[in-house]
Amino acid sequence: MKKEKFLKPTAKYLRELSVVVAGIIITFGLSNWISYRNEQKDVQRSLEAVKTELEDNREIVQQQFRFYDTAGKFAQYLASDRPEKLNPDSLAKYDYTKGAIIYMIYKSSAFEMFKSSGTMRLVKDKQLLAGIIDCYKLLEIAKSGGDEYMKQKWNVLLSFFTNNGLPNRG
Repeated sequence: MKKEKFLKPTAKYLRELSVVVAGIIITFGLSNWISYRNEQKDVQRSLEAVKTELEDNREIVQQQFRFYDTAGKFAQYLASDRPEKLNPDSLAKYDYTKGAIIYMIYKSSAFEMFKSSGTMRLVKDKQLLAGIIDCYKLLEIAKSGGDEYMKQKWNVLLSFFTNNGLPNRG
């Protein structure tokens, strides 16, 4: 009889303890699963923002390319003939490239947020991550090259106008 009195409360205690432990395990499991899902959603949102930003940057790069392509064609046209044989209509076609000083300003706020938020470390596809980083490095290289070109162009224009005076457009 004494043994039964001891076993009943012990069995009841172990049963209650196992229910509490199972509840804790389920709670932590669900909590971890919810955290993982939220992290994956954050990664998706960040990647979508970076994708949109890169698409916007593609348009910026294409605009820069069109400008430099036109400026290059203008330079080829000028070098192809003697100054007295240059057609005024052809010169007018390239008019906007003559004195234009344009700087490439690309967007990087979504990428900076992606890096600083710690979301970048959660990306499983390391090739995708490397590709994104390479895109922003190439944007910076293109910006630096364009800035250097515009700096040289500005110096040439400044020297020309300093030595020859401002053009009379009256």
